[in-house]
Amino acid sequence: MLRDSLNHATLSPDAKTVVAATCTGELWWIDLETAAATELVKLDELSPFMTTAISDDGGLMAGATEGGKIYICNPTRGSAKQLPQSINSAIHRLHFSDDNRKLLCVRTDGSIGVWDAESAELLGEGKNNHELKMTAAAFLPDANRVISMADRGGLRIWEIASKTEHWCGAQGTYGSHGISALDVTANGTLAAWGDALTRRIVIWDLDNQHMRYEIENPSLILNLQFSPDGKSLAVAGLESIVRVYDVSTGKETHRIDVQQIHETRVRT
Repeated sequence: MLRDSLNHATLSPDAKTVVAATCTGELWWIDLETAAATELVKLDELSPFMTTAISDDGGLMAGATEGGKIYICNPTRGSAKQLPQSINSAIHRLHFSDDNRKLLCVRTDGSIGVWDAESAELLGEGKNNHELKMTAAAFLPDANRVISMADRGGLRIWEIASKTEHWCGAQGTYGSHGISALDVTANGTLAAWGDALTRRIVIWDLDNQHMRYEIENPSLILNLQFSPDGKSLAVAGLESIVRVYDVSTGKETHRIDVQQIHETRVRT
């Protein structure tokens, strides 16, 4: 387990577990307190998992492959479903709604898909209103609107059903390589996004539409996520380390070395 490259990892809201995706087509559920690891999905074909997500209640997780397949899993039941879809494109990002009822995907062709997380029913697919390809998106608290970032194209807030745009802005707050990760607090007041290659994280005030501050992350940014209370921000880096920041100050408060935990488990 995790002997090969770790492509993506997501920390659960209670910071006790991690879902890890490997380049060999495996999804693992890891208990950080006991180092126990459970394999949720193992693909028969050579198609690496590229991105992951965990619902806010920790009951569901999802993973998407380089070939565009999406799986949603319930770790306690030991179940895994492949989601239906009509658009054939690799998946760039996955995100659960705050009520844990919907799953959003961002594809590399700039399209999105939305599913019912329990039934796996496809609720809708299509393009957004960005002139450039969308690279990251997240639900707003009502789960009917999405906040999205395009490749060097700024921030948009729009309605899923009608694709009506409610706001567009935040120009100049992204890096030259586009946005790799995006999340919103549960109360919808703050957004955070990161530029993978420049290691720059922006904390944005959604109520007043201005940038609060920036964080320089020590490693390349793979994913980021707010805690349920909005007081902490967890950031997964390329070196398999999850860093936790205090949202009020932008200071690092915790550091979790996922690979070291695994190696310790192997030795014991």
